Amino acid sequence: MLFLLTSLAIATPSSIDSFPLPEAPSRRFDLQYSEEMDPEAEIWYRRGGYYVENGNRVKHGLEVERKRLRDRERHHRDFIETRRLWENGEEMNQRVESVYQDGVLRERHYVAAPRVQLTIEFNESGQEILEHGRTARGARRKRDRITNHFDEIFEIN
Repeated sequence: MLFLLTSLAIATPSSIDSFPLPEAPSRRFDLQYSEEMDPEAEIWYRRGGYYVENGNRVKHGLEVERKRLRDRERHHRDFIETRRLWENGEEMNQRVESVYQDGVLRERHYVAAPRVQLTIEFNESGQEILEHGRTARGARRKRDRITNHFDEIFEIN
């Protein structure tokens, strides 16, 4: 009886299972990609997938958008990169936002739902800043499992 109770306690789901992880959009063989780049515009770079249905473009797959934070001359050094997923013309809730300052990644926000996000901060050389609680083995494994899943789906590095 004691064995049965301990095995049930071990089989309880982890808190990571309640974190709404994104799913990859369905694969399509007819996807085309567009890429726009205009250093003068506020959103100076956009790349995304789409397919044509009844003569209209329907967004599908990963979309990458870069928005400058400062003046036009430094658009490629100070910007926010947002990666979104589209499924048959509808934007999914999940996204990844990366903040670059002087060409170095400083923050990355993994947004799983409108009010659920994981934020990782980086120092001036682009290395992750570890604070109290972030170095515990269990917490670090959970965070790494979430970020690895997002990185794979959103094609980061």
